[in-house]
Amino acid sequence: MQPLHKNVVVVTGVVLVLLGIGNWATGEVRLREHEELIASIEHAAPGEAKAATHNADGDDEELELARVRMDFYHVVATGGRLVTAIGLVLTAIGLARYLRARGRTSSLRTTRPDESG
Repeated sequence: MQPLHKNVVVVTGVVLVLLGIGNWATGEVRLREHEELIASIEHAAPGEAKAATHNADGDDEELELARVRMDFYHVVATGGRLVTAIGLVLTAIGLARYLRARGRTSSLRTTRPDESG
């Protein structure tokens, strides 16, 4: 029986869980930052934003860029959740196989007759 750290399914599952959690956390943090940026742009004083056409165009560009980035980080967070779930399933499958094989090995040892005597 191979050691747990050499079980490809378990190692792959753990790596996917770690990668997924990282993506999930990064996506959520960046998503909140861009939501706040969008809220601050939208709640800017309307008189100030419309006073200069150049400034209003810049705000529109910044708002659109923030929305696009927010969409991107939403995809990153969702993908992170999905990768985490896949990793958890793989880890569970790998651990179940490992424990089942270990149980079979230990039950074989206890059921064999003593060969020393």
